[in-house]
Amino acid sequence: CTCTNEPPTLSNSDDNNVTAIISSLVAVIVILAVVVFGMLCYRQSKKKDRFLPRDYERAAVAEVVAAEKP
Repeated sequence: CTCTNEPPTLSNSDDNNVTAIISSLVAVIVILAVVVFGMLCYRQSKKKDRFLPRDYERAAVAEVVAAEKP
């Protein structure tokens, strides 16, 4: 009985190991994807921040000029 029962438990443990490995790989891939996506978004936001202050300065100058005109 013990001999017939052992192989299924071994195969079950192998399946569990495979699922654990797959799940860990999926977790690593998801983390990497999130990191890459975050870096891309960070670069995009940096580019936007580079352009926005100039626009804000132009808008502020335009507001000052408009306020001084009348």
